[in-house]
Amino acid sequence: MKNLSIFYFEDNPKIKDLTNFVKRTKKDTMIVFLKKGCTTVISDKDLSIIMNRIEKLLEKYDIFYLSSLMDSCEKKLDVVEKINGLKIVSSNSPNGFYGLASKRNSWEKILLLLEDNNLSYQLNSLVVSGKITALTSWPRIYNTNSNYEFFPCREETIREVNKTPEYELSVYYFMISSLILTIFLFYFPKIFP
Repeated sequence: MKNLSIFYFEDNPKIKDLTNFVKRTKKDTMIVFLKKGCTTVISDKDLSIIMNRIEKLLEKYDIFYLSSLMDSCEKKLDVVEKINGLKIVSSNSPNGFYGLASKRNSWEKILLLLEDNNLSYQLNSLVVSGKITALTSWPRIYNTNSNYEFFPCREETIREVNKTPEYELSVYYFMISSLILTIFLFYFPKIFP
């Protein structure tokens, strides 16, 4: 990785502080905004490999969510590639301003579009409207250690689910058994008072 700069912040960073940090970095720098308290279980060696690959991916995408909480649950997300067990996916509706990476030139453009209130929502709107493109990963690279530790519904939309006939048959038998039990419990007291 050529250049990496990390800006650690507490709650609700100010656009002015983020912009000043971006201006102080070198031209070809990948900048990560990371909330204090975020943790990862990924080894330093693997994290370095992952961050190098993210840097390459950011040549085609505007932003990478290192800690996205949820995504668009109704849409299947496209797996862009796999890196050391992580599935890198294009993000349709990312949420959370906990850990984000981008190139300096992208941050300069993005920060001009943001205001100080609710950065997560504003970034989400930019992605949903197609003004910027985003990637994220599952599992997350960084965990937020907050009360909002979601297990996103996107896990199901990313995973290649193969519904076997046995699985579908077991669901069918479960539903039939539940129906019969409900009918039995409803009519049993009337038949045998």
